[in-house]
Amino acid sequence: MKIEPNFDHDHVSGIDLTPCINFFQQLLERVLPADFLSDYNSAIDSEKTNSCFANLDALLPIFQTTAPEEKNRLFTFTLMCRAELAHGAGRYISDTLSRWLIPGKMLPFSYAQSLCFHFSCAKDRLYFINYVVLQVTNETDISIIRNNLSDLSSQIRLNIAAVRYARSIFALKQLPLEQKRTLVQDHLKSVIDRPSKTFDLNLFDQMEHFLMQLTEESKREQVKEQFFKNIDQQISLYERDIFHETDHFAKVFSKKFIATRTSRHIVRIISSQYLINKFLEHEASIAPHERHLALKFFRTTLQDPFKRQVLALIVGISFLKEYELFGERHIFNALQHALPGIKKIKDSYLFDRRWDRKIRLFYLEVEKENGAIFTTEEMQELKKRLYHGLKDGFQTISHPIFMQRNEEEVMRYIIILSQELKYTHDIPQMVILFEMQSSDALCFTVILLKISNQISLEAIFLTARTLFKFHDHQIHHAGTLRKRHKKEAHVFRASIDKKLFLRTDYSLNLYQARHTLTSELTLLLGEIRDYNGGIFSKQQEVLEELNRLLGEQKNGKELLVERFFYSLSPPLRQSLLPPFLLKEFFKLILEALNHELLCQSRHIAEYGIILYTTKQLSTKEKIIENIKALEIPSIDLTTSFLSIHETHFIGYLYKCTQTEWEHFCQISHPELEVL
Repeated sequence: MKIEPNFDHDHVSGIDLTPCINFFQQLLERVLPADFLSDYNSAIDSEKTNSCFANLDALLPIFQTTAPEEKNRLFTFTLMCRAELAHGAGRYISDTLSRWLIPGKMLPFSYAQSLCFHFSCAKDRLYFINYVVLQVTNETDISIIRNNLSDLSSQIRLNIAAVRYARSIFALKQLPLEQKRTLVQDHLKSVIDRPSKTFDLNLFDQMEHFLMQLTEESKREQVKEQFFKNIDQQISLYERDIFHETDHFAKVFSKKFIATRTSRHIVRIISSQYLINKFLEHEASIAPHERHLALKFFRTTLQDPFKRQVLALIVGISFLKEYELFGERHIFNALQHALPGIKKIKDSYLFDRRWDRKIRLFYLEVEKENGAIFTTEEMQELKKRLYHGLKDGFQTISHPIFMQRNEEEVMRYIIILSQELKYTHDIPQMVILFEMQSSDALCFTVILLKISNQISLEAIFLTARTLFKFHDHQIHHAGTLRKRHKKEAHVFRASIDKKLFLRTDYSLNLYQARHTLTSELTLLLGEIRDYNGGIFSKQQEVLEELNRLLGEQKNGKELLVERFFYSLSPPLRQSLLPPFLLKEFFKLILEALNHELLCQSRHIAEYGIILYTTKQLSTKEKIIENIKALEIPSIDLTTSFLSIHETHFIGYLYKCTQTEWEHFCQISHPELEVL
């Protein structure tokens, strides 16, 4: 039975392969079953010959071993199988024998050789043969190998047959993934001839892993085929290094991720991230000190049993500082803020960080909690809101503050507050000082002066249901009132979880934390005078009223409302201006954001409001100079300077008559190109 290699062996680097082919021919005479050889020799026509080879194929794979003789101590292993869909079989044989002939000990091989061939009389049938020689000198090792060889040989035959069958099933493009899995698992049950309940669970885990790997192999080939198909047509978009990107992302994608997404979906991810990366690199080279962001999102269907409708989001963003944080949590928070009622798809988050550059690429999938499809209107709204939400979503790592409490400052406040208690009916006096922040908490020092009575503050704090933890309580004598009423100075710490006061840009709202502490202590102890927080409290009241007046207009812009409020200068005006005026002022900003208005003004009651919008810093400075030249007293003029997404907003609120307002507008409105 003459054999021939499946390649042109006359031109292999000038080496004559005839001896090698003769060796395998002799080896086959020893490996092939005697019944096959007998039937083949007696075949009288091509039909009988084909029948012989069909019977041979049914017996494959053949895995033959020979035990060592006393002189040479050589084990030999020969594998013969069909060549189609058997790639990697030689490596698998070597790896398995080396690792598992003696569990826990790696064995080196003395000789290994393989060949893809066909019989001269059956050129359409391709076969693979692999021959391995192992020399073992230790008698104990030989004994262990003899004991393991039978079971290991059966396992090798089973695995090679199962893998080849699975690959043939996965090559059927018309079958869905779940049907392919079912066919492969049913075949595995029939081959092993045991009910599924008696299977070792680890076998199913390995099979699931293998199925994922098969799907991954198939998808990778499809992805590369699509890129090769389109590369000449879109050479202006994709450079040749896109193929390096496919290899990189193949490492980023898990097998499960690839198995449950179509090849078109994966191509879309890779190509979009490639183009986004090129765009950001170009933008960063022009303006390296600015943050650049690009995003793309699209609807798709997962290839899983549930056929879930999901929204895929690709984000590319440039980092500017060493201690910036941005990842899955920040992206999902921005998505959830722009589109409530969504949840993440498990294991869909991908992160590409190249150490040689400051550009990061992210991928995330979400679905609606009710399983509904994302509508076109929702996609349009998301497009408008998500860009700025992501840019504002960066978190900066803040190091815990180490600062010992200033006892001198505490004693000074005790003396001051003691002087404020002049009558027995005076309410307690309090000072709140920010002390420190740890990795998870904010801590304040509270100094409370009150007239001594039978009520114990420590007992109140122990039984109180409050967000704060009160600790390190000290009591000092601070004098007497009318020589018989003792004044008590209570100094204690109040700690609270700082996550409660994180804003959407991950900054901490200390104003809100302090206001919450004041409210909690008032609920526990009754009316208290906040000695150093009167203005803070008034500011919080005005801000809360402003939010109430804005109603739904502030939805999604709560952080912008705060930024606007605290931008008002002089700061005292934040607690003195009527909230309805601040509402009208803020509405001008919203209108400018939505309609790109350049200059707006209006007169309400005895106040005039004007807002300029520009992207040029020089324009902003010229507007400020023109207003300063009018020399309006600060008691009558309130200013607000905001920068929102590279756009400057310059606003003025002027307390004046209608005539004064007309004069103000005429003088202050510069003849400038306001962008």
